Amino acid sequence: MLFFQEKKTEREADKEKGVREKGGRKIQELPESFIFVIRVIGLLRGLCTTLEVEIPLIEIMASHARLGQVESQEVYAGSKIT
Repeated sequence: MLFFQEKKTEREADKEKGVREKGGRKIQELPESFIFVIRVIGLLRGLCTTLEVEIPLIEIMASHARLGQVESQEVYAGSKIT
């Protein structure tokens, strides 16, 4: 019930600010890199389906994301914040 109350409050605040448009909130802009990644995933899925190959794309992407996260933490830990 709390969820619905929060949504109602948010909707009323949006109406007062004039943010709420017909159909709900609109996405203003997406980063090009996000669109590129989604496109590549779609192409890989289509290729795998066509070739009848089962590859765990999510697991592969998750492992690379974890590596990137570790690397970025190492870079952040090594830098000095002034």
